[in-house]
Amino acid sequence: MSNKVNDRSVDSDGSQNKAAEHAVSQLLRNNLREATANAHRALDHHPILSPLLRSPLSTEAYILALRALHGPQSALETMLYGFAPREAFPGRAADLERDLARLDVKPYPVLVTVPRATDYATKMGAMYVIEGSNLGGQVIARQLAQTLSPELPRDFFGRAEGYARWERFWEFAMQYLAEDNIAKASEMAVDVFDFYRAHLNSVLQHTPIPD
Repeated sequence: MSNKVNDRSVDSDGSQNKAAEHAVSQLLRNNLREATANAHRALDHHPILSPLLRSPLSTEAYILALRALHGPQSALETMLYGFAPREAFPGRAADLERDLARLDVKPYPVLVTVPRATDYATKMGAMYVIEGSNLGGQVIARQLAQTLSPELPRDFFGRAEGYARWERFWEFAMQYLAEDNIAKASEMAVDVFDFYRAHLNSVLQHTPIPD
């Protein structure tokens, strides 16, 4: 026979633990978001990416964005390979490569330095950026559905997952992030946002922005 007093004590402890974990998770999310806000905003407003959320969107601007995004996506997935379980966080570079192949175009090479993730905190910082881009990909996919010709391939954005994957990311992140390493993770996330922007700027040196 169960002891109802003890059962209530266990339930209370479990609820308190969950509340504490939620509070820590929210603190870490807020810290990362605030620390990376300027770098994130600068990338979102880059002239190669910003047209993706505008209407009308030309086919040329869409293709340019795909060609430019491949290098950073592939480099970061390679750097993080083996860190997170692939069944929960499948790579997205293959979707991008499939789009480029169907369009019969080549990606732009990465000519800038790729940030190095050497420990759990820096790997989580890099993962924060690419998982955030996956979340944002769903927003872009909805816009593309209204602005692109239906025959154009769009696996990279169209197959992006939403909040379920984003929450899986935070469940995974809580194994590695804490108040004593969140600053290091944030610095890495800023470096990755800056890496994306530096790469896109290098693309602009060789390719004009389509009208």
